[in-house]
Amino acid sequence: VAARADGPRRAFFKADATDEAQVKASVDAAVALGGLDFAFNNAGGGHEGDMAPPHALSVADFRALTELNLIGVFAATKYQVEAMLARGKGGSIVNCGSIAGSRAFPGIFAAYTTTKHAVAGLTKAFALSYATEGIRVNTIAPGFTPSELTAGFVAAEAMGVARAAAAM
Repeated sequence: VAARADGPRRAFFKADATDEAQVKASVDAAVALGGLDFAFNNAGGGHEGDMAPPHALSVADFRALTELNLIGVFAATKYQVEAMLARGKGGSIVNCGSIAGSRAFPGIFAAYTTTKHAVAGLTKAFALSYATEGIRVNTIAPGFTPSELTAGFVAAEAMGVARAAAAM
């Protein structure tokens, strides 16, 4: 997303986060509107293979999730920071992490959890590196959204919370 603080020009840019050229082109398009003040990076996803215990996860699935969830966020943040530095007016970048960036889940989501922990660390590295340039970089960490992929997990998690509360 690109928006100009001094006018109504704003736009949404969709890019395949695993395609560096698309990611860079979306930043370049925002800059062409007059500059990049704010960006929200919502790159991420899961894989059915990640529902298995960590030892059963394929290296290919782990690599694919790393490419999407981590490297895609890195590329977007890198090009956004470069654009903000060139403009010299600072800006704000928000990377969408996950609750999985601060905790782990027994037996499932090893790749997703690893990449979201890494997004949290990557965001901190960018934040500390560019704070003096007026560029803020933050992560939000939403919880799981009930879906076909997470339905069983969300129900099991809710039951675990209910059991814990009942035991108190």
